Amino acid sequence: MASAQGSSVSVVPVAEKMVINQLRYPGTVSSLKRAELSSSVSGLVETVHVEPGDSVEKGDLLITLDKEVEIETLRGLKALWDNQKILLEEAVLLYTESKKMHENGHFPAVEFAQRELAVSSHKALLSSAKAHYEKQQALLKRYDVRAPFSGIVEVKSTEVGQWLDSGDHALTLTSMSELRIDAYIPQRQYELLHNKKALRVGLESNKVITLDAKIDKLVPILDKQARTFLVRIKAAELHPSLIPGASVSVLINDPNSQNLGLFIPDNAIVHHPDGGASVFIMKKEGEKSYAQRKLVKLGKEQDNQVRVLSGLNSTDLVIASMVQTLADKQEVQLTNPVSL
Repeated sequence: MASAQGSSVSVVPVAEKMVINQLRYPGTVSSLKRAELSSSVSGLVETVHVEPGDSVEKGDLLITLDKEVEIETLRGLKALWDNQKILLEEAVLLYTESKKMHENGHFPAVEFAQRELAVSSHKALLSSAKAHYEKQQALLKRYDVRAPFSGIVEVKSTEVGQWLDSGDHALTLTSMSELRIDAYIPQRQYELLHNKKALRVGLESNKVITLDAKIDKLVPILDKQARTFLVRIKAAELHPSLIPGASVSVLINDPNSQNLGLFIPDNAIVHHPDGGASVFIMKKEGEKSYAQRKLVKLGKEQDNQVRVLSGLNSTDLVIASMVQTLADKQEVQLTNPVSL
């Protein structure tokens, strides 16, 4: 027996349950919104307000083109519009003055008709001046490139002083809120997934992370070469590791699996530096209880427990606390009542 005797521990029975065989397929995280932004007008880049990695909101100003000439044009059109307002007011005044005299027979009919036509003409000219002014206003706004949606600036391909032609690529913007996982699944699994909504996805990280997910879209058209079909999956929650372009595993439970397996909680496992693993089981000798180390071969995780492929029996009681400090044959005391 080890010198540190009587350590208080808790035990759990080895769980025997149906093994869920998981089919695993590679998938890639993609964003539903990804835009290669450009300017709708040509011009000299005056200011680039963002850098790759910057987070922006819908409507934020991203790039400003030099618009000095367009601003001066707008001022000129505003002056023409204001002048047309004055000319219309004069024409209306002359028309109003002559109307009463014309009705009393004291004003020539031809000249009155000319004044009436002048009012109509100036109204048309005023509408035209206003339209030209508003058109220039709209054109001026096109010299600002704004974010069409919230997201992250992925690529910047222009700089201050560069001439940007209409349609030239300037920035790439990617939404981080509307993410999906695209996976190409073999033809033989189509029937399985056709009526299936829930599944899980595994993230490639420094630890095992799985998330609940559901099928968002299933494209019922096969790739003629690979004989696969596209499944678009939506994770139930956003996770820091879910970023566009990331690799994930799509995990699908196989309903045809019928095998029984032994499972224990992860906190009962002692992981060795060489990659092996062991557990302590509770043994009784007379009135004393002690811990016995058992080397085990581990399988996959299922329902927050780890499958044991070899090294344990279904009747074993596994110590689930203090395992990192225990030694083989060390005397222990139970903190939870279990029949031995």
